[in-house]
Amino acid sequence: MTFGLGGVIRFHIGNHLRLGGEGYVSTLRQMKNGSYIRTSWGGFLVDGYWKFRRWQPYVGLTIGGGRSSSILLFDGSSEDWTPETDAVMHNETFFCIAPNIGVEFALTPAVHLTFKTDWLIPLPTRETPSGARLYLGVVFAH
Repeated sequence: MTFGLGGVIRFHIGNHLRLGGEGYVSTLRQMKNGSYIRTSWGGFLVDGYWKFRRWQPYVGLTIGGGRSSSILLFDGSSEDWTPETDAVMHNETFFCIAPNIGVEFALTPAVHLTFKTDWLIPLPTRETPSGARLYLGVVFAH
């Protein structure tokens, strides 16, 4: 399972439009020897939202870029200082778009829970992981 951390800042323009930026880093651990694929990305965000009492559904798009880093160890371990002879390391930068859909729930006027799914589309897409991702987070509003 992939886990990550990130953040978003959005500015409300009128009653249904938000502009801002977001950025994330996520890591997928491979095997048990320290291999991983790490993707970090961010960009400019635009989304439309609607308010229904304490619920706020939204749909948006992020345009930006990122970097994917992979270290795959086929023999040995990252836990020791022994040189590994059977390993691969690869780094790649990419441009990306990420359409998303989600919903916020206002716990208080200043604290919201958000649940979102997006689909990161890296361009070019040679080795960078792509696909649907789920987010659960806390949003502090002003």
